Amino acid sequence: MTKEEYKEKKEQAKKEFNAKIHLIDLQYTAANNPYKIGDLVTDHFHTIKIEVIKHGFKPWGERLPCCIYRGKGVEMPGKVVGSSDEPIYQYNIIN
Repeated sequence: MTKEEYKEKKEQAKKEFNAKIHLIDLQYTAANNPYKIGDLVTDHFHTIKIEVIKHGFKPWGERLPCCIYRGKGVEMPGKVVGSSDEPIYQYNIIN
């Protein structure tokens, strides 16, 4: 095996590993997501109607994957206000 072959194989193994880890993160997030598109969620700051669900990580503690919900801000009862890019992290939801 040449030096170049070694580097290529090692890089490929890293890519495969990272892809598997990403898949596990997505599976964990999906399995622990109680909300769906169209639901209203509230954190300490605002309420949104969910339009997009992505995943990210809690920035402290166990650093487990969690959902990040994005959508238009909602003034209760049901009046949509604000932009369509106001995030609420799953671990901050209070409703």
